[in-house]
Amino acid sequence: MAESESATPLSSGEEPQPLLEGLVLLALCFLVAVMGLAVVAWEAISGRILSIDGLWLSLISLTLAAVFGGNLAWSFYTGEAQQVLRDLRKGSGPDIASDKKQPTKA
Repeated sequence: MAESESATPLSSGEEPQPLLEGLVLLALCFLVAVMGLAVVAWEAISGRILSIDGLWLSLISLTLAAVFGGNLAWSFYTGEAQQVLRDLRKGSGPDIASDKKQPTKA
């Protein structure tokens, strides 16, 4: 797999993530973290948070939100998220036209 010009190696020596993979990872982490917090808010508003089932559902939802939100925060801390967002703004996504051979000048 060829590296793009804008991809920089990570400090840990790992290969950089492709744009689509990083974008999907960030979106999924954000979605699960927000949904976990939304469940807890819904339980609190509906008043079911004081039951045993509501407490367990809230605890599990907060745990999921913390894990996925922590992954998202770690991604921003290490710079992976900024790289994905920077590449997205530049438009350096997978280019279908670049796979075709360009005519060479003789």
